[in-house]
Amino acid sequence: MCYDKRNNFSIHSIVINQEVFMIHHKQHGKKRTLALLLAGSVLFTNIPVSANAVSDIELSADESASDETDNTGNTATNDAVDISIDSIDENTASATVEDSSELQSVASDDSTSSDDFSSDDDEAVFSSGAESPNNENIDYILGRPMTDEERQAQLAPLQNLDAFTPEPEVDSNIGIASYALYRGTYNANEEGFVTGVKNQRNTSLCWAFSLASNLETSLLTREQKYYDLSEEQLAYFWANRVNDPLGNTPNDKITRTQSDYHGTGNGRVASFFLSTWSGMTTEEKVPFQSSSVTWPDSLAYDTSAYMEDAIFSQYTVERTKQLLMEYNSVSAMIYMLDNYYYPDTASYSCPQSGLVNHAVTIVGWDDTYSKENFPSASGVNNDGAWIVKNSYGKNWGKNGYFYLSYEDKSITNLVSNTAVTTPAYPNNYFYDGAAAGTFTFPGNTINNGYYVSNIFKATAGNGKDEELGEIVTAVPQDNTDFQIQVYTDLKNTSDPTSGTPAYAESVDYTQPLAGIHTIHLNTPVKIPQGTFYSVVIRIPDGSNKFYVEKTTTSTSWFTATAGIDPDQSFFSTSGKKWYDAGNHQYNCCFSVKAHTKTLDSSTVVTPSVEPTPDAKPTVNPEVQPSVSPDSPSEVTPIITPKAVPTSTPTPAPPSSARVNTCFRVGNLKYRVTANQVVTCYGTTNSRVTKISIPSTVRYNGVTYRVTSIWANAFKKKSRLTTVSIGHNVSVIGKNAFYKCKKLKKVTIGTGLTQINPGAFRGVKKGCTITIKSLKLKRVSSRIDQSVSRMTVRVPKRKYTAYKKLLRKKSKTVIIKKY
Repeated sequence: MCYDKRNNFSIHSIVINQEVFMIHHKQHGKKRTLALLLAGSVLFTNIPVSANAVSDIELSADESASDETDNTGNTATNDAVDISIDSIDENTASATVEDSSELQSVASDDSTSSDDFSSDDDEAVFSSGAESPNNENIDYILGRPMTDEERQAQLAPLQNLDAFTPEPEVDSNIGIASYALYRGTYNANEEGFVTGVKNQRNTSLCWAFSLASNLETSLLTREQKYYDLSEEQLAYFWANRVNDPLGNTPNDKITRTQSDYHGTGNGRVASFFLSTWSGMTTEEKVPFQSSSVTWPDSLAYDTSAYMEDAIFSQYTVERTKQLLMEYNSVSAMIYMLDNYYYPDTASYSCPQSGLVNHAVTIVGWDDTYSKENFPSASGVNNDGAWIVKNSYGKNWGKNGYFYLSYEDKSITNLVSNTAVTTPAYPNNYFYDGAAAGTFTFPGNTINNGYYVSNIFKATAGNGKDEELGEIVTAVPQDNTDFQIQVYTDLKNTSDPTSGTPAYAESVDYTQPLAGIHTIHLNTPVKIPQGTFYSVVIRIPDGSNKFYVEKTTTSTSWFTATAGIDPDQSFFSTSGKKWYDAGNHQYNCCFSVKAHTKTLDSSTVVTPSVEPTPDAKPTVNPEVQPSVSPDSPSEVTPIITPKAVPTSTPTPAPPSSARVNTCFRVGNLKYRVTANQVVTCYGTTNSRVTKISIPSTVRYNGVTYRVTSIWANAFKKKSRLTTVSIGHNVSVIGKNAFYKCKKLKKVTIGTGLTQINPGAFRGVKKGCTITIKSLKLKRVSSRIDQSVSRMTVRVPKRKYTAYKKLLRKKSKTVIIKKY
């Protein structure tokens, strides 16, 4: 038992199966609170809690095996590659309070407004047991403390929420998350990018409301269109999925195991489902229901908002602000307990991690929001809070919103989404209808990288040709490099490369952030109707993973059945010998989708080839996706801004490419991070010896400022000796030059403000770094980590300040002035 001096009450900790529940009561026992009753009920329930780990499909390739297919024309047999599958039962395990009552609905939105609340009791204890703080800085949402009755009404939805382990974190490069100074406050709602607050009532559909809000915000931001999307449709057809319109997923199935379709969920699982374009329609077509109903299958793919991207991220303050500035909405999972919610200020912060029970939508921030507004039990030490949209109706919190401290330890599984109302390529080819983000491939690093591929048959055109214009990928880490090739008119449906390559060289692309990503092809590919085509993707970094669909064992709240057939999904370690991922040993399918549109033309083709053992390619079997050369003239970037029409006499000036557009200038790779702002994230030349990162670069007639060097940008460039960094670069990312063992000279321009951890770790002994900037404020770790006799040259006028800054982390670095 501990004693809280600030609020003058004692706290007992009751430990139940690794869960800690705080029971608060006034020291003199004047009032029994609702939290005490809740904690009492918890004492008699069984709350199983499981550890959590995403499952990898482990690959152990026989490197001495032949790269050719066997003499029957089939791909290699199962003994060439061994895959073992780890159990994922605990991946989304639910820790449910089995005898808990249903979530109580907050008063309806049209009930008495909060302005009618009144109380004369400034000393009243709210239901978590904490007293209303006596502090003039408290921001009471009613202009006064609440009454007991008002507090209990606010706390009611937080009771008996089902807790479960969050999804495993993706691998986010959070060492460098922002490229500019953010303003002190931002509120996407005030900017007009957020739709109205809704009420999930007695359901557990917070996850669906949060994802719908993300997509509604995307449509408002990108198309200036207001939509009220249907959470009901998303929840119902996720649990009752229907074969896709092209008929490629008849046996994919998701089954809830403990509740009807109104049960719990999360944003990552829902995003995989939305990538199939089943949902989301409008609220008018499929209105919300508090109890279970049956909806006709014809509504499954009645879609108003087509998801393009789903960004998955770890949580940091900087990364969340970056996502908000780019997408205006971030879904997040939190662990919401009434102990740590203060209704009087609509503020919350959880001091523990490891479990979640609620999905919310972050729409802004306020760096000045006082730490005094949070209950002392939360342990908040600094000002600053997120502005969060909830799904408990407008009469909950502050008009349906609340403040979530930056320091909340439960925030996890960030998801942002983008959507369009009219897709440019409306035919969605895929096999991963039951994917849930619970399996990745491979389980072990493949030294020379690997290939993944899906083969599709063009059937959407009904006799007309189709045009492939978009490819969808799904990976669990930031900065994943791809080399993409498309093969048409396949002659062997067991060999993805047995057709005609669409591009002379495979095309390089980098998926900037973890998640589901739509890649827009610069040069679309014509696909004759009835023919087979393949999307082949090489992942050159064998430590990077790719999401796959695979049948799950029974979890505590759902099972996924992957209806996989042979000759659909393949992998290779060489690009020559291919393994069928759908056979009995592997039984998985890569989350690769292809988007096409139907053309007016039709091509007369020979009858389609069916899979046969002796099928032989009619083109050179050595044709394969190849690595792009270092010469920039031979590289075509994947995403480009739309060309300015030439038919008008006075064309508009070119505009900045959209955020996340990747391009090359020379042998350096850049990604757009804001309007006319880019980060340098690497080089195409693995044998580069000298690098000069400019202050600006020009692309498609637009000049961009280079303001940062991305995390891991030049990691392990073993021949690199000299680096010059331009004056606009303000941030050098985590491990940017890690293990550049020959790097001996670095010159940094006048704009530098921050050096992130490990930026120069493991460079050459005696390396000299010259800093010209007078603005350096932060060095996150020893600048000379794993380096002896490093010298840092600094401007004479900043010698004392920089010496103190650098020596704070390292006592061995040599500081010299010039």
